Amino acid sequence: MKTHFVNSSTLIKDEKRQRHNINILTIFFFSFCFLPCIKAQQTGFQQSLSPASRILKAPETEFNMFIDAGLDATNHELTKSERNKVEQAFLILPQLHQRILQKHLHSISFMDNMPNTALTSPVSVSKDSIQLFNITFRAGILGETVSEWVSWKENSCFIRSEAPELQ
Repeated sequence: MKTHFVNSSTLIKDEKRQRHNINILTIFFFSFCFLPCIKAQQTGFQQSLSPASRILKAPETEFNMFIDAGLDATNHELTKSERNKVEQAFLILPQLHQRILQKHLHSISFMDNMPNTALTSPVSVSKDSIQLFNITFRAGILGETVSEWVSWKENSCFIRSEAPELQ
């Protein structure tokens, strides 16, 4: 029987990587469950592109929606590390999810200063009559663990009291 010795920092890095991958997977799942009724940009679409290569600037309609609400949401350009996380997240998805995204994902975008985690918006139907979608994520999610995201989400349901000692 062989004994394998693993450095504790290697275990921590692997654990963080797994948490980030699970985090992205969770977001994709929830994004497809809750589709808002707004229209995104209308641009050319190539179904042959991998979902990770469809990272684009968020649709103008989404920027306008946030501006109209008095928010300062801005486009987030992914770093090489962030882009790698997104690519890895696509690769670990089950085959069914990969096929659905391959067929229906028009683009994926990241914004800073979004009040929510993600926003899925329909794009005009392709020439093949296939409904396409854009998914825009709050860019901060790429640096959060699942635990941090769930805590943020849970805390967003409550209004902070001016007298926290009374809570």
